[in-house]
Amino acid sequence: MAKRSGFLARMESAKERSNKETLFFTRQNMCDIALLVLHEEFGFGPERLMRFCKAISKKYGDFADLWNGDTKDVEYSKAVLDRALKQICGKYFIPWDERYTM
Repeated sequence: MAKRSGFLARMESAKERSNKETLFFTRQNMCDIALLVLHEEFGFGPERLMRFCKAISKKYGDFADLWNGDTKDVEYSKAVLDRALKQICGKYFIPWDERYTM
């Protein structure tokens, strides 16, 4: 087995740290904006907003575990999410590939 370069290991560590920071920022930013919308459009007060924040963090963690678990099967993860969204969104459901197309 070839010896790993210290520089390469530091670069990989920095990239992993950057990815985690980006993921944390994106998740928190999404939650902040959702809280504003829930308050402004739907009249949620402090208690319901905190309930929402805890619930979305848990649900996000559940899916993060699914995406990063033992299988790391992205297609399965997408199917689980799409199946749940299709059930609750009905005719307004948009499949993954359309929702995630820029």
